[in-house]
Amino acid sequence: MTLSSWKFLLVFLPVTYLLYMLVPRRSRWAFLLGMSYVFLWLCSGELIAYLLAATFVTWACALGIGQVRHKGKLRASACKSREERKSCNAHTKKRMRALLALGAVADMGTLVVLKYGGLILEGLDALRNLLGLPALFAVSTATVALPLGISFYTLQALSYLTDVYRGKYEACRSLGTVALFLAFFPQMEEGPIGRFDLLSKQLRSGEVARGSRRAYGAQLACWGLFKKLVVADRLNPLVGELFSNHANYQGVMVVLAGLLYTLQLYADFSGVIDIARGSAELFGITLSPNFRQPFFSHDVNEFWRRWHMTLGSWLRDYVFYPVSLSSPTRKLTFWARKHLSGQAMKLVPATLALLAVWSATGIWHGAAVKYLAYGLYYFTIVMLGLIFEPMFQAFYKKIGLRRDGAVARRLAVARTFVLVCIGMVMFRANDLSDFVAMMGSLFSGVGISPLTDGSWLTHGTDKFDMLIVCIATALIFAVDLAHERGVSFRQLVFGHGVAFEWTVGLCLLSATIVFGAYGAGYTVVPSIYAGF
Repeated sequence: MTLSSWKFLLVFLPVTYLLYMLVPRRSRWAFLLGMSYVFLWLCSGELIAYLLAATFVTWACALGIGQVRHKGKLRASACKSREERKSCNAHTKKRMRALLALGAVADMGTLVVLKYGGLILEGLDALRNLLGLPALFAVSTATVALPLGISFYTLQALSYLTDVYRGKYEACRSLGTVALFLAFFPQMEEGPIGRFDLLSKQLRSGEVARGSRRAYGAQLACWGLFKKLVVADRLNPLVGELFSNHANYQGVMVVLAGLLYTLQLYADFSGVIDIARGSAELFGITLSPNFRQPFFSHDVNEFWRRWHMTLGSWLRDYVFYPVSLSSPTRKLTFWARKHLSGQAMKLVPATLALLAVWSATGIWHGAAVKYLAYGLYYFTIVMLGLIFEPMFQAFYKKIGLRRDGAVARRLAVARTFVLVCIGMVMFRANDLSDFVAMMGSLFSGVGISPLTDGSWLTHGTDKFDMLIVCIATALIFAVDLAHERGVSFRQLVFGHGVAFEWTVGLCLLSATIVFGAYGAGYTVVPSIYAGF
């Protein structure tokens, strides 16, 4: 069962919502936790045990950190000298750090073993062969089943532990609250990645959406389902053909592959996120937005501030800042100030933190070299942009073109879109060699005849499918354009009466039922980011 399946939308979600309203308010959080575990059991079976273990370890370690801090403050207040207080505080911090490390190693270690264990063993085996050493173990190529949402709830657990350690808020004494924070079913498939201080009170409030809020939640879920089934899933056969048999396509067809996969991933990922956020709204819970019109970005930095926003903010708070403030980075900054000047003095210290962030971005997506290369691709673009920024400024000044003018801004959006599409080809390709081959064949075919003769529309996608995709895509980007100009879909729909609000939702649902790619003749397409 997935968030975009009819079993979830027509059975699990409505039943859960109706029963939730019948449960006494003070017990609703417990009911929601129980139903979240039911959802996870239906999706992952006995693999739910990993989440249960992570929940207990995270709760216990955070509670331990809070207790150590409290006792440390009491001991420090009883110290008579400054040196004694300093020693006491250092001892307290050491014990807190040990508990943080214990929780982080347990949570992250499980993810590393399950998700990256095979890749690590293959790397060690390759190193053994290179050194000519005897084999000590047999390397299996079998894939390990991953619990649903492990890449997402692990980051939530780490953020909670780190925030408690930093003193951002007190450790929660309720195991149930921490459990619901990690297991809340709408966000398990693809996020968004939540923060404890933003969600904990909402999860325990027992509030039920009524009136316009209930209609908004239902409409948001319908809008997400529309994007997923009408656009993403309808494009899946063609995208699969273009990438699986890329040797048969050159030139403009490679461009088409990049464009269509970029569209498919956006419709799939943002669609499932909309279903998750709409479902959560029914229970009075507002999840963080994960997209903000990413294809209106003027550079790749801005793109990643608008795309998968909760992952970006997580990496900023728990990777970029810690690395920037770490001892090696401080030493590098000191060295740069002493030996370098100008632009180089500013860039060298930032390089270490940016390398950590973009490497983590790539590795988080999967256990393959191509994902690391995907992250380093963006790292390279960002660094080149920083290095050549003075030259860009001089160039624009020389030709008399304002950087904030309409022409320059549109050119920047187009340039960013091209760079993103190239990255998406790397992201979707089976491996790096396939990506290199596709990029190499980009200039092999000349002209647009392969596109206009219609021969590529023979792999489960016909002209009618493409017409539906084009119309639906135009609608999606019209809504994005309205949002970019400050007019939200919520503002457009609501305030015109309950009948109008529900009519819009029913129209979306009807369009999805009529034009969605599902049922006989269609293969069920799993959510793309659920695989990460």
